[in-house]
Amino acid sequence: MTDQAEFWHEKLHVYQHTLSFVSRAEALIAESTNAPAVLDHLERASESIAEQIVNGNTQWSAAAKCRYFDIARGSALECAACMDICRLKGLISVGRCNEEKRQLRMIVGMLAGLIRAQHREVCESCEADEVATGEQGVEFHFDHERLEVYQLALGFVGWVDVAIRQTKVGGRRRTKLDALATSIVLNIAEGNGRSDAADHRSFLEIAHRSAVRAALQLDLVNVKTALPLATLDEGKQKLRSIVRMLLGMRGYFEETDHAQRGDSTSSKNGIRSGIRSGIKNGATDRASQEGAP
Repeated sequence: MTDQAEFWHEKLHVYQHTLSFVSRAEALIAESTNAPAVLDHLERASESIAEQIVNGNTQWSAAAKCRYFDIARGSALECAACMDICRLKGLISVGRCNEEKRQLRMIVGMLAGLIRAQHREVCESCEADEVATGEQGVEFHFDHERLEVYQLALGFVGWVDVAIRQTKVGGRRRTKLDALATSIVLNIAEGNGRSDAADHRSFLEIAHRSAVRAALQLDLVNVKTALPLATLDEGKQKLRSIVRMLLGMRGYFEETDHAQRGDSTSSKNGIRSGIRSGIKNGATDRASQEGAP
């Protein structure tokens, strides 16, 4: 007699690929001698992909399944952003970063296939049509990587590592700045993986709040340790540019909210088109796809 109590999620290739990624992420965390904020995010986001795939496969309705798969896709993009930050901090090589993002691209494509199978309609992908190569051989696999605001946010993470650590800023304050800078990057990435405009806007709002709070931390650092004026001004200017772009993207979503409530499919496509107006050389990709069992 066939055992009816099967774990159907284990039959999905995307689930097995995710477990492999979780294992490699855990190895990376174990290898690191320090504990930047990004490693905590990487651990939670990688596990979230697997958890949401399992949650989706316990649901009966197509809408509920898609909701969980959509969250898993956002978590996969967060993991890709974690890899960018790990590479920036010297925790992994450019080659390892590129390879992990290739694996995440495959996972994202499979999740898009699961969503597509439930909707029986076109599902917007978050991957770029073609893999571009940037400075130092870094590969761009996803739409969010081509957003100028994302690259500026990554630049701020690097600036915090270099400029702030060269001063006499205390460890607790540096840790806060690192956590806030990391939050900006990861929320831009994860939001770009969400199908719902309200969800995407929510992540942009979190990124915006983190940028404003980072500016506060710079002021507090200046009060306590008297940062060089040039250093303070440089950091504030980077954050101003990030905030301006985030507010512009948030405003776009507010304008399209009404349209989405009226026609979710067409407005979703319109939102993607609008966001891509801020992407350098970017579009979407139809990578590997996987149907639900």
